[in-house]
Amino acid sequence: MSDLKYQKHYYSGTRLELMGVVKTALSDYRYQHVVRVEKMALKLATKWQADPEMVSVAALIHDYTKERTDDEFIQAIQTYHLPVSLLAWGIIFGTELWVLK
Repeated sequence: MSDLKYQKHYYSGTRLELMGVVKTALSDYRYQHVVRVEKMALKLATKWQADPEMVSVAALIHDYTKERTDDEFIQAIQTYHLPVSLLAWGIIFGTELWVLK
C-alpha cells in the first residue's frame, strides 16, 4: 500500500501528502480508522479491478470533515460564497453531509 504512487488523476499531490493533510484535520482515533478503511478498500479494489488511486483517495478523504463543527460549515458557506439555502437544508461540503440545527 505504501508503494502506491498517485498519478495525479484525483489528487494533485502524493499519497503521503494527502495522508498528512487528512491527519492534521482529524483526531488520531479518526485518522487510524481512515487508514484502516484505505487498507480494506485497496484489497477490495484488487478483487474487483477498481482503480487503486481513486479508491485510495476516496478512502482517505471519506471522513475528512467528520469532526468539523456546524460553525465551521457556516463560516465556509460565507467565506466561499456558497448558496445561503445550504444553511436551511444542511450542507454537502467535502465528503460529508451535515444537517445544521
